[in-house]
Amino acid sequence: MWLTLLLSVVAWPTVMRVVRATVRHEQASASALAVAALGASRGHLLRRHLLPACAGPVLAQAGLLLPAFIATEASLSFIGLGFPDTWPTWGTLLRDAADLTALVRFPWTLVPAAAIFLVTFGTRLIMSDGRTRPGTAVRALRR
Repeated sequence: MWLTLLLSVVAWPTVMRVVRATVRHEQASASALAVAALGASRGHLLRRHLLPACAGPVLAQAGLLLPAFIATEASLSFIGLGFPDTWPTWGTLLRDAADLTALVRFPWTLVPAAAIFLVTFGTRLIMSDGRTRPGTAVRALRR
């Protein structure tokens, strides 16, 4: 739990900076100014116009942070600073693969490394496929 909390505390300023910039940009847009001029409350403006605009950038940030969190957890657990040995995380499982004699006898101990690669690579492919910007899928789903 402490490792998860630590990673969250380290990453939240980045996400909040993106959300703040998005909200400030949307507040200055013509549609938000028109809704405010029509007398909508601040809560309505925030709930219906500003926060939905943050979904794409927040999902893009999550797509960037997920592989970083996985790599950080695996690295810390691999060197013994993360989760205890009794917890089956990818980092603690990779520590078993560090022994070359065990790796020769039990090659399936490298499966966590393949899982880390696949999740990291898959997340990067999903978040930016080369044709669209990250978060475009969210806007397409809202239509």
